[in-house]
Amino acid sequence: PASGGSGRTAGGVGRGAFAVWWGVRGDSSAALLAARSTDGGRSWAAAVSVDSLDRSRRGCARPAPSLAVDSVTGYVHIAYWLEAPEGAGIFFSHSMQADPLFFHAPVVIVYGDRPAQTATAGENSVVVVAYQDPNARVARISMHVSRTDGHIFEHRIPPLTPSAESAFAPRVAVQGRRVALAWKGERRISDAPARSAYLRTGTLR
Repeated sequence: PASGGSGRTAGGVGRGAFAVWWGVRGDSSAALLAARSTDGGRSWAAAVSVDSLDRSRRGCARPAPSLAVDSVTGYVHIAYWLEAPEGAGIFFSHSMQADPLFFHAPVVIVYGDRPAQTATAGENSVVVVAYQDPNARVARISMHVSRTDGHIFEHRIPPLTPSAESAFAPRVAVQGRRVALAWKGERRISDAPARSAYLRTGTLR
């Protein structure tokens, strides 16, 4: 496993590490896979399935999944855009055990046909998924919040990014009731792209 265009890695407790990536199949659909390392990434356990329902023909041309490991519970959280049989959209899955990894059935965050980037963070039962809205004509970043370790997402936070800019590369962090969201934005000025970086913080009620 490696971090890059199709996958992500994240540290766990001690020398533990986790990875998630797209394994492209012969028909150009893909399975979402994850694995755990106990020696800092020198070796990896056998990959396990996170989600095998992709029905696209995109090959490697798909957004990388996002990955977070809760430093309090050790739970592994993954968010991703996928073209499932019932419709494309942003999905979430998690494993509440590390040895072996076992991922719960995916939970849909929002349906939408546009490929979308995601970001994930979790601490002590609170999970936040930030994502490009897959239904927006101009990409904007929204968030969903769960207080139940990602079993259900009780709160949706409306788009937080300027409507005149295309937002991408979301990053999110949570500590206690505090949430930080960062992203990049792009707008065209005289036919040339102008990019900016943003950071917003807030408190969960």
